Amino acid sequence: MSAELIFLIPLIWAALAGDEDRSTRFTFVFPSLERLTELFNIMDFKFCDGLLNVLQAPLPPPIQWFESLDAEHGIHDWAIYAMVLKKTGCSASDKLYIGSATASRRAVETRWYDYSRIYDTTPWNVVHAFKEGYTITSKVLLATCPLPAAGDVPTHRTVVLALEACFACCFWAMFYRDIGDRYYGFKQARIWPVDAFTYEGLCSHSPLREGHRGEVDIPKELLEKEAVRIHRKAIVYGKAYHDRQRLQKTEKFKAQQAGWNKRQRPRTQQLRHEAVAAKKFYCATCDYAGGDKDKLNQHEKTKRHKLRVKKAEMRDKAVAAAAPAPTEAHSTAHSTTQFTTHSVIHSALQSTTHVTVIMEETTAELKVL
Repeated sequence: MSAELIFLIPLIWAALAGDEDRSTRFTFVFPSLERLTELFNIMDFKFCDGLLNVLQAPLPPPIQWFESLDAEHGIHDWAIYAMVLKKTGCSASDKLYIGSATASRRAVETRWYDYSRIYDTTPWNVVHAFKEGYTITSKVLLATCPLPAAGDVPTHRTVVLALEACFACCFWAMFYRDIGDRYYGFKQARIWPVDAFTYEGLCSHSPLREGHRGEVDIPKELLEKEAVRIHRKAIVYGKAYHDRQRLQKTEKFKAQQAGWNKRQRPRTQQLRHEAVAAKKFYCATCDYAGGDKDKLNQHEKTKRHKLRVKKAEMRDKAVAAAAPAPTEAHSTAHSTTQFTTHSVIHSALQSTTHVTVIMEETTAELKVL
């Protein structure tokens, strides 16, 4: 085994172990560190000159190191590559993208051709950099391996993705820095702190989180588990993205929200009408039905509602006070019972009179409203 692999395999395993959101394909293909090591030995990787010295250095390499690497050797093999993007005529930061080429034929050559024009497969952040005036100044190879037999393609492609993730983490070619640990799951495999890099990254996501696309024959239970994970991740990501957009309040976001609200208005109105008809959000005290929960909450904060609630409470107390008290025993003297009955009636009439006055005052307040 090469010295580079001896250094890299523990980092790859740490990245896999530290990322709870990794794709199920990696759990299935690499059930153990021994199996991961075995696959790397089989695939016969070759690495760029000086890689080990750079990885063992106290500081990350400058962008010039990537520019000095070979771009042609192994062009027909599978590879993990790096691209340097620069913007001439200004002091903008240089940018780095790390990816992999695993096409069935002429892998690297095919990938280089893809970058000569914008395709659907061109990474989004690279396309955005093109629109900002950046151009690709260097395309180089970090590691290569021979094309596998057709039956080995899914497994070997998974190995290449794992190595790509390791390089993207080591050289921090990722787009985010401040939320990188939480967003990419690379904390356990970093060599240098992210603020030590002098360039910016363009990779949008961790290769360890890419789906299997039906390539690997993964058991059903693992696929179901991954489906749940992806669904939960999408909810968390969507909420975080929406929260960031709301804080930024860009004109683009405002326009998107206005368009969304316009498209949803007919459906929203229909749901509100159905909720009113079904009295889904209903106030029995006021006989009021709201179109949604917010409407009901607003109603319950009004003075009219509060006064009616107060009036209803007084009415309930009057009814409770007028109710006859239970007899203590059948042996009680008739005179005592008669006296008690008269006392209860007298007390109830007094309470009713008092409550009536309060209810009249409350009614007068409602009429003023």
